[in-house]
Amino acid sequence: MTRRLTRLGAFVRMGLLALAPVVLTTQGAWSADEMTPMTLAGTVWVFADENGKKARIVQFGAENKVSGHLGCNRFAGSYAYNNGELKFGPLASTKMACPPPFMEREREFATTLGSTRMAEASTTRLILKDGEGKTLAELVRRDPD
Repeated sequence: MTRRLTRLGAFVRMGLLALAPVVLTTQGAWSADEMTPMTLAGTVWVFADENGKKARIVQFGAENKVSGHLGCNRFAGSYAYNNGELKFGPLASTKMACPPPFMEREREFATTLGSTRMAEASTTRLILKDGEGKTLAELVRRDPD
């Protein structure tokens, strides 16, 4: 499989393919062109059907810092991502009161982040999973403008 991906990478460098393929493995996402693990630093993720002020957002920064929006309140903290393992925390958040539906959705998302132990990452999707491999959330990439 590695040989085939290396050849695809060569075609990409020559301009023969429009998109570089990404390989998902149990160890994380790998760029076929460089065969290096994908990094989350510098990426922003949201739920596909959410936008605007109430969207739940996860933004991965440099030096294992993470921040975002739970739907009503903002959060910040740290994360560790290595070989497909992803853990958040500790996380701190603001404590603004919001309408009950937003507070419930926010509580569920905070629980999801706290329960995350693994992730499948591609260039467009991030799937958060618990320690048993159960999908907790599927996010789509939306990097800052």
